Amino acid sequence: MPFERLLGALAFASLVPFIILYLRRPRPSDQTIPSLMFFVSERGSTRFHSFLRHLLRNLLFLLQLLILSMLAFSVMGFFLEVPAHKSGNVVIVLDVSASMQTVQDGVSRFDRALDKADEFLRGRVSIVFASNVPRVVLEGGSPDAARKILAAAEPLDTTTNLGDAILVARDLLSGKGEIVVLSDFIATEGLDPLVAKRAVSKDAVVAFHDFGGHASNVGIVSMDVSKSSAQLAVKNFNDAPEKVVIQTISNGAVQDEAAIEIPAGSLEDFTLEASPGMTEVKLVVDDDFAADNSAFVSIPRAAQTAALLITNAEDSNVEAALKAAPDITLTVARPPVVRSFDYDVIVLHEFSSELMLPGYYREVERAASNGSSVIVTAQQDLKGVGFLPVEILGVGNVSRNVVNITNYFTDGIDFGVNEMFLASKLKSGSVVVTAQDYPVLVLSQLGSGTVVYYGILDKYSSFKSSPGYPQFWSRLVRFLQKTEDLGSFNVPAGRIDVVPKQEVSTPAGKLKTDRILYDRAGFYSVGGRTVAANLLSVRESDVRSEAVFSPEKAPLLEGAGLRETRSFDVLLAVLAAVLIGLELLYIKFRGDL
Repeated sequence: MPFERLLGALAFASLVPFIILYLRRPRPSDQTIPSLMFFVSERGSTRFHSFLRHLLRNLLFLLQLLILSMLAFSVMGFFLEVPAHKSGNVVIVLDVSASMQTVQDGVSRFDRALDKADEFLRGRVSIVFASNVPRVVLEGGSPDAARKILAAAEPLDTTTNLGDAILVARDLLSGKGEIVVLSDFIATEGLDPLVAKRAVSKDAVVAFHDFGGHASNVGIVSMDVSKSSAQLAVKNFNDAPEKVVIQTISNGAVQDEAAIEIPAGSLEDFTLEASPGMTEVKLVVDDDFAADNSAFVSIPRAAQTAALLITNAEDSNVEAALKAAPDITLTVARPPVVRSFDYDVIVLHEFSSELMLPGYYREVERAASNGSSVIVTAQQDLKGVGFLPVEILGVGNVSRNVVNITNYFTDGIDFGVNEMFLASKLKSGSVVVTAQDYPVLVLSQLGSGTVVYYGILDKYSSFKSSPGYPQFWSRLVRFLQKTEDLGSFNVPAGRIDVVPKQEVSTPAGKLKTDRILYDRAGFYSVGGRTVAANLLSVRESDVRSEAVFSPEKAPLLEGAGLRETRSFDVLLAVLAAVLIGLELLYIKFRGDL
């Protein structure tokens, strides 16, 4: 209903006593006066004057009824929705996601969208690029400035977030305006475009221009990378089986090639051996969407970790485990002779506190504060180690080591049973493994480095004899050196990383930046690390559908035009005041005043 305040309808109650008083007022009686009858000579004339007399008699009632009604409507907040006048603002939301690279009839969807965009370059123009995140590239610019930006625009290798881009476009309008959305409407992230359209319909006319259509595609839609292999999923989106040749390319040369046939609509897994470095997996197939025909794999070469073992034991399981790891270069120092503390990892294990010089503990603590990792293993005399993350309480008896936190170096590891262990109380850090609820493996931060307390006494534990023992020590060192997570070397396209300002090599060229946007599939060189970015999206790769918004749905797409609410409160009040004035004039004219 076109009323802002329905409670104001109570104002119409004032009409009830008004009508009752009018109906109950004394009515004048008709008297025949013969001396005046000669003024009315004809019957028709008498009826006509009688009609005028009744009309004039009821005119005051009609005026008062109209005045009270207008005042009541004003109290209710009467309004109407009327067509709004659009300003000269136009915001173009251009889909720059991967699916816009699809080629139909020899022309990409993106190129057709650019041709259409030229029709809307008038007045003040703003442009929003819709990829996985909306990006404002022009705000309130001229048509010429918009043409230059559109001429340089290219589709990216990301997913699509159209809904949020439409909301951003609404915020760019100063007053009323028009939002033009140019896309194939394969919306894979964020708010649904139709929901976003309804949300901004009060402020803008939103026009959807769909460039989707039938297309064929076979593409790589997921990938799982391990240290020695990569498992890929290849999907055939077509209605017929497709023969695909899968090539493995390393250092620019084809290392392996395999042909497979994928049934219609099926998903096939493919595993390849991946050596350290950069590897590209390529599908040799004739389809309309090339962006998902390649996947890039980055596996870091095993960086050598310089480790220092400070011990007075001639032989130890810790020393044997560290020497067995191929990516650890181990130096053994036996107190009182320790020549240097400049190592990536320092391990204090079965050392004689009597032979440790007072400055050694300070040097180890300094190394940890500057970024080195320090591992302290359990022994009876640890009083000199002031940076220990636990307080030794005494000796515990038979117990089982229980994993509290499953992570890279504890996953799948059985820490065995203890005949005896050191009971301790946590001072700082995270408890990873416990025995009888006492911490026996603790991680703690010290400056920019890490301190690890290893509270298992190897002589009294079954853990030293398990196959997981050397695996644990190798994993722990990799974890401390942050070389265990392949996820940081293989990222989804569209991800943004903030780094210290540096020169970065990207698939589009080199640039100096502190904000890396992985918006194109391929290899990036960042701070001496090689990072691979990939599209890998089933929904973005599904480009075979017909147009989402067909011409038959035009009313839904275009809407009824921009409208605004017009309130009539003041107008009704003014008209009521005018009628009150007319009422007073009428009463004066009638002779009641």
